[in-house]
Amino acid sequence: MVLSKLRPWWNPFSVKIFGPLGRIVTPNQLTVLNFLFGVLAGYLIYINQYAWAALCVFLSIAFDGMDGAVSRASGKKMGSGFGAVLDAVFDRLGEGFIFWGLVYKDLLALPALMFCYAVSHIGIKEPRAGKGFLERGERMFLITIFLLLKQIHWGLIVLIGLSILTIFQRLYSAKKVKE
Repeated sequence: MVLSKLRPWWNPFSVKIFGPLGRIVTPNQLTVLNFLFGVLAGYLIYINQYAWAALCVFLSIAFDGMDGAVSRASGKKMGSGFGAVLDAVFDRLGEGFIFWGLVYKDLLALPALMFCYAVSHIGIKEPRAGKGFLERGERMFLITIFLLLKQIHWGLIVLIGLSILTIFQRLYSAKKVKE
């Protein structure tokens, strides 16, 4: 919710900053890097390297934003074509690997993953439903903070609570859109 409110300001700015990367890499290559940093973060969580894992989660978020900026700079419409599908799939897979690492530390990562994916699924099935409180960027930011604080259990509790709140927000919005 917080990050989506910044998009109107951030998107033109990000195109100016990251757009020139399009001469070196494609948006799809950045999407793959986003995914790979998610995989690496999951492994680093598993081996108790929380600070490095937090850095990889942050880099995953950064590359996720960069792929969109490079795509917008190239004049391609976001949300259509193979790149959009690749981005959505690799976002979920990378996030899944992060949660896979978290499961080895705390089984609360399983319900957290389920609720987080439910939030994403509502957004896919009814994009007009509104963003809600906890989108993917905020989720990954929270995970980064709680990894740095070495407070995985409490982080997962907060993540579950905010995800449930977001599910209800999105369902309520989706019901209003459909009426």
